Amino acid sequence: MDPDFSVLYRRYKNAIYGYLYYLSGDRGAAEDLCQDVFLKVYLNLTRFAGRSSFKTWLYRIAHNTYLDFARTRRETLPLDADVGGELPALLPGPEEAALNAERRERIRAALQRLPADYRTLLVLRELQYLTYKEISQVTGQEPTSVKVGLYRARREFRRVYRALESE
Repeated sequence: MDPDFSVLYRRYKNAIYGYLYYLSGDRGAAEDLCQDVFLKVYLNLTRFAGRSSFKTWLYRIAHNTYLDFARTRRETLPLDADVGGELPALLPGPEEAALNAERRERIRAALQRLPADYRTLLVLRELQYLTYKEISQVTGQEPTSVKVGLYRARREFRRVYRALESE
């Protein structure tokens, strides 16, 4: 394998895997999709024209790969899929750990109940820390649409999260 590509792979592998994992809700699917993404990047590296940053080009490939996967799968994601990973407890102790586990579960469940476009925007912005411009390039939406979509996604996330809290 090309040493330059190995550097790119090591640099972006975890971020792309995390992005695909939050979208799919399935570790195995995220691993497979991540491999597909980097295969596509490797095969098409000469096509990168530099009109955007490499990072946004890579996320765009990941985004499209996930959309293809979701179209072929045509099934809803299981609500018990482990999406959140292990987050460190804010305070030590079993009581705090239990509360944090409940919060992670509600966040995971709320994310999974959102429409895919809202989930995508939230994951790219809040978990992958992409700028509005980068999200625009990844999703193909205008920056204004990204901002409006994020506003609506956050509002819907809060609504779903609060409903889960009251259950």
